[in-house]
Amino acid sequence: MIRAAAVAAVGMSLVLGACGAAGGSGNYPTKPVKLIVPYSAGGSGDPVARQYARQLGKELGTQIVVENREGGSGTIGTNAVVTAPADGYTIGYGHSSPLALQVHRNDDLSYATTDDYECIGGFGDEPTAVAVKADAPWDDFAAFVEAMRAEPGKRTISVGGAGNVKDLQLQEFARVSGAEFTTVPFSGGGSEAITAVLGGRVDAVAVNPAGLAGLVQSEDLRLLVVFTDGDYTFLPSEAITEAGFDVRLTPDRSGVIAPKGLPEDARKRLTEAHQAVVDSDEFREFLDQNGYVYAPSDAADFAAKIKADTEAFAELVEG
Repeated sequence: MIRAAAVAAVGMSLVLGACGAAGGSGNYPTKPVKLIVPYSAGGSGDPVARQYARQLGKELGTQIVVENREGGSGTIGTNAVVTAPADGYTIGYGHSSPLALQVHRNDDLSYATTDDYECIGGFGDEPTAVAVKADAPWDDFAAFVEAMRAEPGKRTISVGGAGNVKDLQLQEFARVSGAEFTTVPFSGGGSEAITAVLGGRVDAVAVNPAGLAGLVQSEDLRLLVVFTDGDYTFLPSEAITEAGFDVRLTPDRSGVIAPKGLPEDARKRLTEAHQAVVDSDEFREFLDQNGYVYAPSDAADFAAKIKADTEAFAELVEG
């Protein structure tokens, strides 16, 4: 049994210069390319988007202008990408929250499905990680689940925003496990949710693993489980599937999108450059060091993943 409420952010923009050789056909690009990030500078997705921009610029041989356009749980910036001229000079950081989740909550968006924009490709997923304070009475996830079942609704888990991707991943877990607990959303995002568990205001926290790493290593927090289907090297822990729960995994999925109707030369150059970036050791190492599950995908594969996420979220939001 889960309760929920919303998130917000602020922004700025940055020009990332890049020069170098690039392959492909046609004259594209002949000027800088804008990459819109639908979150604030330094916020969710921003660091990886900037790393991607640096490397993409080298592949394309042009500047990549990173513009943060936050608000609306990522929908404002995503709308800006979808409605931009389809000339290849505006692309966007594509994230599963505005693309697959918020479409069920906002009928005024300029997009609803992957048919309304073009996917360039995907690169990484941020799973949900659940942690408790180091002195909490639960040594592992099994013990915490037992406590939730023993006192339905009493155990509390903080999340960085009501109805966000982490909140819905917990709802999926509740559906599968039958465990009843209360989520406590914080509009200040993951950092505020983490502060709540450290201060003893909630029993556990569910956020991206990167936000927990230092506190787990300093033994202020104990990591109980990560919602993956196997090994997770960034922050070793029991995977939710290893804990015996067959849940649908709905991570914070990341990739790149563009307005629908790109010229063929622009589409070809962008997809080729994307593949070169995600195949590089530099980019994979960056993802590994920042808590992402490396998940490179081409345009069709990323579109299929977003479509599957959209269907999964529909059941959770509407059901």
